[in-house]
Amino acid sequence: MGYTLGMIEPLLAYLHYLTIILTGGFLIGELVVCRPEITPEQRQAVELAFFSGLTHEQIAEQLGAPLGTIKARIRRGLLRLRDFFQDGV
Repeated sequence: MGYTLGMIEPLLAYLHYLTIILTGGFLIGELVVCRPEITPEQRQAVELAFFSGLTHEQIAEQLGAPLGTIKARIRRGLLRLRDFFQDGV
């Protein structure tokens, strides 16, 4: 599955906010608002794919979930993040 720029831009914004928080920034309130926008399962799959660099297959194996489920979680999570950031944080 390929990712389009429209799907990656929200993730980059999310990474930007996460970086600020990890470096002692002040945007923690906005990230807390962002977190409920995706389910814990979606967030876990997105984090494993983009922060840990795992393939979809590796994530499926690690989480004990079908490959199709993992792909759906990642896609739905990215779409929700996109919608969240397009609406303005």
